[in-house]
Amino acid sequence: MDEAKTIVKELEDISFYKVGLVLYLIGGKEFIEWLISQDKKVFLDLKLYDIPATIEKAVKEISKLDIEFLTIYGDKEIIKAAVKSKGDLKLLSLTVLTSRQENDLVKQRVKDAINYGSDGVISSPNEIETIRELSNDLIIVTPGIRRHKDLQNDHKRSATPSQAIKKGADYIVIGRPILEAKDRNKEAKEIITSLKGET
Repeated sequence: MDEAKTIVKELEDISFYKVGLVLYLIGGKEFIEWLISQDKKVFLDLKLYDIPATIEKAVKEISKLDIEFLTIYGDKEIIKAAVKSKGDLKLLSLTVLTSRQENDLVKQRVKDAINYGSDGVISSPNEIETIRELSNDLIIVTPGIRRHKDLQNDHKRSATPSQAIKKGADYIVIGRPILEAKDRNKEAKEIITSLKGET
């Protein structure tokens, strides 16, 4: 958790952070509360998957944390259960992991998100335009973002920041390119600059 706090302090221009399963297990509510105390927004990426009754209770507890986004598995019964107790929390349905390619499943998950009340979806860059044809209202959060120099990392469906935004993503998730950079703050600034023109 100390390492995570150090990284946040390094990144002067970044105001929104994704907390994944491993970091949540390490830091839990304490780390999330610390981020919020630093005037940061939080996207909790837990990909919740359980029976509907458990999902409803879990989402109710998470909604007390004053975070922005929570990911849930894109099954219709899970979406319906999560919607019951989300409060102001925005729910993002998982379509399919960006390391996999299952186009039919993605379309069905998007339709379920629309029909059963998710606020948005997690989508690879390749599906953004298809999702926009189905809905202009869904929030689209796109992982698998890379610079040109490392597009062929482990995400099979990746894009540069500019490409994803031009296609219609509302938010982009950039982890490894920043975390593994020698100068994280410099890398983050260059990525922000790249949104104004491809680099």
